[in-house]
Parts: sequence; C-alpha cells; structure tokens
Amino acid sequence: MKGKVSLLALFPVLFSFYIVGFCDIVGISVSYIQSDFQLGNTMAGLFPAVVFIGFLFLPAPVIALASKIGCRKVALYGMGLTVLGMFIPFGMYSLLGCFIAFTLLGVGNIALQVALNPLLFCVVSGNTLSVALTSTQLIKGVSAFCGPFVAAFAMSFWGNWYYVFPVFAVIALMAALCLSFTSVKGAGGCAYAASAESFALLKDNHVLLLFLAAVCAAGIDVGMNVCIPKLMMVHCGHTVQDATLSSSVYFAFRTLGVFTGTMLLISFSELKNFRIHVLIMLVAALGLLFAEGEYCILTLAGMVGFGCSSIFAIICSIALRVCPDKANNVSVIMMAGMCGGAFVPLLMGVVADCTESQTAGLLILIVCMLYLLYCSFKAAGRK
Repeated sequence: MKGKVSLLALFPVLFSFYIVGFCDIVGISVSYIQSDFQLGNTMAGLFPAVVFIGFLFLPAPVIALASKIGCRKVALYGMGLTVLGMFIPFGMYSLLGCFIAFTLLGVGNIALQVALNPLLFCVVSGNTLSVALTSTQLIKGVSAFCGPFVAAFAMSFWGNWYYVFPVFAVIALMAALCLSFTSVKGAGGCAYAASAESFALLKDNHVLLLFLAAVCAAGIDVGMNVCIPKLMMVHCGHTVQDATLSSSVYFAFRTLGVFTGTMLLISFSELKNFRIHVLIMLVAALGLLFAEGEYCILTLAGMVGFGCSSIFAIICSIALRVCPDKANNVSVIMMAGMCGGAFVPLLMGVVADCTESQTAGLLILIVCMLYLLYCSFKAAGRK
C-alpha cells in the first residue's frame, strides 16, 4: 500500500516538472512575434528578458514564502500564474499582452523551480532519488522538445501559432489539479535563505566566478533557443513555422547530453567534463559563424545543445563544494544566475541590429563560452 501511495504522490510532482519546460516556448515565440509585429532584434530580445530577469531578485523571497506556507502551495501558485499567463495572448494578442504573459510565465517558473525539488525529496529518497532527478531532466527536455511542434500544429490546424498558449494553459491546469488533490507528507516548507546573506557570498571571488559562469551558461541556452530559428530563416530561407521546428533539434541534443553527461562523470572528473562540454560548444559555435546549409546549421546547433546540457548542473555542484556550509545561500545565487537568459539574448539582438547580421549575434555566445572555458580552469584552483 505504501508503494502505491508513493507512486500516487510522485506522478503529480513529475507532471509539474513538465510545466517548468514551458519557459522554453519563449525562444520560438520571439520568431513568431517578431514576424507578426515587425520588430527589430533588440525589441524582440526583451521577451526573453521579462521571462528570466525575475531570477535575479525573486528566488530568495519565493523561498521565504515557501518556508511559511509550504512548497506545495507555492508550486500551485506558480502553476496558477502560468495558466493565467498562457491565456492572456489568446485573448489579447498584442505586444502588451505578450509582455504580460511572459512576465507571469517567468514568475510562475521561478515558483515552480523553488518548490518542486523539495517536493520531490519528500516523495522519494535513497537510491531512487537519483533516478527521479534524472527523470525530471528528461521530462523538462520533452516539454521543451514538444513546444515547437505544438506551435506548428496550432499554426497549421487553427491558423494561428498563439493557439499554443491555451493548449499549454490546459496542460498546466491539469498538472495543478493533480497536485492540489495530492497530499505530500513532509512538504511543509523550504529552508529559508535571506537575499542579503546569499548575495554577500559574492564577495568570495570563487563564488563570484561561478555565479558569472551560471549567468553565461543560462544565457547561452536561451540565446541559442532564440537564435536558431533566425539562422534558419536567414541562411536557408525557411518560413517562421518551419524555422521554429529546428529548435527541437537543439532540445533533443540537449536532453541526450544530460544522460551522456551522467555517464561521462563515471569516467572523467567534474572539471574535465566541464572543459569537454565547453569545448564542444565553442567549436560548434565557431562553426555556426560560417555555416550555410540546413543540415550543417542543425548539426552544429545540436552540438551546442549537447555541450550546454550539463554545464549549469556542474557549475552548481562546484559552487556547493566551495561553500558546503552555505548550501541554501549558494542555491539562491545559482538560481539568480539564470538571469543570464534575460541579458544575453538582449545583447545578441543589439549586436544583430547594429551589424544587420544574425550571425554576428553569435559572437556574444562565443564570448560567454570563452569565459566558461576560463572558469573551467580557474575553478580548479579552489582547494
């Protein structure tokens, strides 16, 4: 009976991780919105910014809220914001409506990321925990992978791509209902970490080094998500609908990289894995500067996704070892590093507009990769 109860509690939590992957819809949304409203690259770069900027200052307050009302309620609030945000573009498809929608999506995503791991720890433990954690990566990867196909289906079947939003809203509502009717024992709250105390750790040069690495890693991931469809439209003459499907190749390789990275950790140290993944990304990104053909661009984009797959997790692991007695505070800082998803695509848009070249925007990603390569060697200096 106990096994059945655990399984009933596990399913809603894992289902909720599928909703976390919804934030990746911003990548393909940028291409559609830019085309529909005739926006420049800089203006279009504001959409990822409103999704990810909240990670800079909201994780600590959300953790504080979770410590008072419980992680389950925070997760439900996060899904509620996601549902609300996903319905807005359907009823008000305008620039303002899209900005409000993606802002709510970002805040909801922060709430989910804060609350879901503690909920998972309450449901599973021991040897099954690592399997469950790996499963969450797969679930988020599948969610991101399906997004472009759902948008393309909505465009073909209903005539407008933004019908993807009510589809996502219904899925998020189903996940919220499943979690709301599930009792998770021991999920009363999360450990509290004060914002000021957390960011005080940035006075430590190694923590600062790793925080900036997290910013770069998140920025590369979101930047590639935004950039791939644009490269396909410019270099291969694809329509927006066809170009956005290419993002699924990136997500597929990124998901594959999660499992491969886990196996590589058996044979290689964490820092060697760090360097290997960064070098794969860097070589592929340099190749994209000169790539022209469809298969060449997709292959190189997939290599970047493969290389990017484990970087953030490795950075977090190294950071936790730097300050093992401040694990909660370090977690807040690493989550704040996801704000790189706001700044890097915006900078890419500015460069693309100034140079009138989508390829030039890749230079921002290459700078981030070079910093990660530097970090992979500098981090070895910490005893």
